Amino acid sequence: MISAGEFRNGVTFEQDGQVLQVVEFQHVKPGKGAAFVRTKTKNVITGSVVETSYNPTAKFPQAFIERKDVTYSYEDGDLYHFMDNETYDDIPVNASDVPDNFKFCKENEPCKLLSYKGKVFSVEIPNFIELEVTQTEPGVKGNTATNTLKPATVETGAEIRVPLFINEGDKIRIDTRTGEYMERVNRLGSLCRAWPYRRARHFLTLGRILTMAMDLNAKAAYIRGLMTGMDFDADSKNGKVIAAMMDLLEEMAAQVTEHDNALDQVYDELETLDQDLDDVVSDIYADEDEDNEEDAEDDSTMYEVTCPNCGQISTLDEETLMDPEGDLVCPHCGATFDIELEGTEDDSAEETDKQDH
Repeated sequence: MISAGEFRNGVTFEQDGQVLQVVEFQHVKPGKGAAFVRTKTKNVITGSVVETSYNPTAKFPQAFIERKDVTYSYEDGDLYHFMDNETYDDIPVNASDVPDNFKFCKENEPCKLLSYKGKVFSVEIPNFIELEVTQTEPGVKGNTATNTLKPATVETGAEIRVPLFINEGDKIRIDTRTGEYMERVNRLGSLCRAWPYRRARHFLTLGRILTMAMDLNAKAAYIRGLMTGMDFDADSKNGKVIAAMMDLLEEMAAQVTEHDNALDQVYDELETLDQDLDDVVSDIYADEDEDNEEDAEDDSTMYEVTCPNCGQISTLDEETLMDPEGDLVCPHCGATFDIELEGTEDDSAEETDKQDH
């Protein structure tokens, strides 16, 4: 049991046979009257949202929603088939229990089945999915505006509005929560722009290998799930051959997984070396900057000035000496005085011209 005073965002509970999830809550203590909890709850089965006030001491049975990791296999009439990622069992789900945004989900896409007391009531798909555009008007060359949109159809058959520069065959990223276009996908280009080429080429190679390893395991699990769902006779001649091929594929996938783990370790070590290299480069250039600053300070010209009041000699830099608005102050006696600069090349040239004339 859970009391209304313990409500937090995301908490699920039962009320009147309905499963509700807390979306927002606020503890209110009015000047007069009893305190209460103002709550906005969402029905996890129907999706409806209502606002209700509860007594803080009211208690409700806490509901636990199970989220099972699955892979979408295929559609068969009014049924959508999913494969359990742990047991490889085939799980059919009625079309009425599938959300509207499932139109963006393609085969082999990872999903989550939401169930309560063993009954599946919804499917969660990734927030962002990359799909290929299969039909749209030709893009306008040079038009990169994103505020003007045109209709397009993606590989799942769903329709979406995209910018004018999108063409058929382009891959785009879609926000499945809103059904809106996010960006055109160009993994290789974005990766090379983000990293210098000397690093990117190593990470790209590792990335391709790791992707192949994950794809092989996913495909092996997908085929096993299809075989289980088809209920084929494993004792027949054809069945024995298919079963042996499946065992071989799974064994290969297991070995690839071992190499995958080793590559993960190599990837981490390369990343550490890359960070160490950045630190070394930073230290080298930092030392050069310090040397340049010291050289700049050493190159500045200094002058000796005799105070007319106390007769002591002070050392001043050229910038202080040439400042027309600043008065010179003796650091020994504190007297303020002016000096007249003599012996500059320009002054000597002017005096020579006057004498010649």
